[in-house]
Order: sequence, then C-alpha cells, then structure tokens
Amino acid sequence: KGAVSSDALGFIDETRIKNELVLILKEKLPLKCIKRIQAVVGFSFIDSKLELTSKDYRFFKKLERVIKFYQDNFSSYRRLNVWLIYLMGILRKLSYDRVKIIAHKFALRRGVEKILGGFFEHKAVVRYLINKNIKKSTVFNKLKSLSFEAVIFIYAGIKSTTAKKNIFFFLNNITTMKLKVNGYDLKRLGLKPHCLYSKVLNKLEIAKIEKALLTKDDELSELKRIFKRLYKRFIREGLGPNLYC
Repeated sequence: KGAVSSDALGFIDETRIKNELVLILKEKLPLKCIKRIQAVVGFSFIDSKLELTSKDYRFFKKLERVIKFYQDNFSSYRRLNVWLIYLMGILRKLSYDRVKIIAHKFALRRGVEKILGGFFEHKAVVRYLINKNIKKSTVFNKLKSLSFEAVIFIYAGIKSTTAKKNIFFFLNNITTMKLKVNGYDLKRLGLKPHCLYSKVLNKLEIAKIEKALLTKDDELSELKRIFKRLYKRFIREGLGPNLYC
C-alpha cells in the first residue's frame, strides 16, 4: 500500500504490471485475488479513479455463474478468454475513452482492445434484446458482431428474462448451426464477384434460422437468391459486373 501511495509502481514497467495482472485474472478463483488487490493496493495503478466496491464484487459473482454456465454448456464450441471478462468487470465503470488510453498505456494487443470495446456496446444491444417481438435473425446479427466474452458480460449484467432468453437462443444456435455450403460452392456455381461471398454466407446463416433450411439443396437455392439480390445492389452502386473488390 505504501508503495502505491509513494508512486513506487510508477517505476515498474507497465508491460510487467499488465503481465502480472493477466496471470492473476487467469487464476481459478480470480475474484479472491481481485478483492485482495483492492484491499492492499487498490486499482489506481490502472486508473486514478478506479475503485471497486461491494456492488462490483456482487457483479463478479454473477460473472462467475455465467462463465460456469457457458463452460458447462458451450465450451466445446469456443473457449472463453475468462481473464478478459474479469478485466471488463474491473474497467466497466470507466468511459470508453479512458479504456482506450489504458489499453495503449499497458500495450494491450489490438484484438484485446477490440474485445474490451465490445462491452461498451451493451446498452445499445440490450435495447434490442429486451424486445419480445424481436426477430431471431436480428438477435443473431446483433450478437454475432460481438466477441463471446462481450456476450457473456452482457448476459451477466441484464435482468430482463426476454433478453436472457434471446442470448441463450444465440449461443444455442451459433454453437450448433453449421452451413452445409461454403465459398467453394459459390465458386463452383461460377458466381462473381468473389468479394460478395462472405456477405452471402453471413446472410445465409440468418436465412437458415428464419426459414429452417435443412438440406444442402435448400441452402443452395437460398444462396442463389441472396447472391442475386446482393449482385443487383452491387451493380446499382456502380461497381461494375467484372470488378473484384
């Protein structure tokens, strides 16, 4: 504690501090360590206004439960960077601009910075998720753009039963759904330009949910319709039929 008050941590390289913090957050029970840090030195070494309270600790307990729920049900699909979720919890009361400064200060990788930024989108996303009449395709679209860490963070922070059901729907579908067609199928069909392929496949995922496409033939038929629609827009925007973007 004395080291922090005398700014002794200012003499330690930020990269080393970051590495130590990441190791702590990767512990089996990181909340115990987080409480210890707050009690002994606090988190002012990250941001001068950062202080955790009993309310934050209750939120961390929610995170623990949601992370366990994911690991018990969906971890075979994609492993979570659990330490990042806890870091989101530590930083959640700061502004996005402050988090960007911290990410730069501690030389966090760009991918990590992007994931951290994802949880700042939660208010906008939740406004959609609480709507009982929201299309399942919209749920899929809104959540697919976020990292799984951000999705878990959002789930832990919401009270709406409808929103929780929508997130469960997303997790259940994205972890079990697999398209039967891919880019090679588009290529075999002679569809151009190639730059539309990823957009076509993304929209096909939505169509698979909305229209309950079961067979590869179903997907191929829908794929052709989607490509035709996107190609018309492509031409309308003046990009030309032979342009590979």
